[in-house]
Amino acid sequence: MERAAYQPDLRPHTLPELLDLAFRLYRTRLRHYLSMIAFLFLGLAAFGLNYLNMGRLSFDTWLGVFALGMAPPPIGVSVPGIALDTAAQLQAAFGREFFFADGAIFWTIAAALLAPATARAYLFGETRSQHPTGSMMRMGVWGLAVLVSLPIILLRLAGVPYLTDLLRFPVLLAPHIMILERASIGVALRRGWALVRRDLPRSLAMFGVSLALVRLAAAMPFAGLFLIHRAAPELLLPPGRFLLPLALLTELLVYPVAQIAVTLLYYDLRIRREGFDIALAARRRGQEVANTA
Repeated sequence: MERAAYQPDLRPHTLPELLDLAFRLYRTRLRHYLSMIAFLFLGLAAFGLNYLNMGRLSFDTWLGVFALGMAPPPIGVSVPGIALDTAAQLQAAFGREFFFADGAIFWTIAAALLAPATARAYLFGETRSQHPTGSMMRMGVWGLAVLVSLPIILLRLAGVPYLTDLLRFPVLLAPHIMILERASIGVALRRGWALVRRDLPRSLAMFGVSLALVRLAAAMPFAGLFLIHRAAPELLLPPGRFLLPLALLTELLVYPVAQIAVTLLYYDLRIRREGFDIALAARRRGQEVANTA
């Protein structure tokens, strides 16, 4: 389809319509999205194999970390079947945010990586574009990732992991605004929360669905290896060798859909609250007039 003939569907969407659009964008650009995100996943896998093995954590220990909201027990608290010293607790808490696709660090960096491609596909119908590695490498994006992850890691070490999503939700759109609007960290945080707050139920619903998709993908290897481990413990499958690669593979296939959906939510909120569709149409019309003059 020629770019001049493409007309984006700039109107308020229901949540099912947004999810359907996210899956359609993903299916029609499957190879492009996977090639964009694959190097990030592969880099984390290569680094993560050594990281997980450094602490020599047993399979039951990592399974317990996953079962407890993927967080270690509070420092100084003993939980049957999960014996972690302080160093291992720190390792597990940091690894949770860096290596899992719904972790604060990973989520922020990947959002900045995928948002420009989704914006071009949705607004202009572009099927191919350059890899936005510059977006991911911007210092502000990494600064935002660290800023979001620090309180979450502290909550995990304190043994209250179920509050971490409440900390992440207000900054859900911050990486998108930072990249798509070229905003600073402070502006992105304030503006992102303002957009989310204006339509809180819709934003919470999309956030919940996106997290559920990613966590379901992450849980599948844990569940499968757990069943194998219980049925045939003599196989002695090392978690550091099998668990992380399988988790990253399933997340790789599902994760782009979650980020596409959040990017579409960003545009949906702007259309509803800021008349983004009118502003874009006016700009397009101005360009057409200039070209014919």
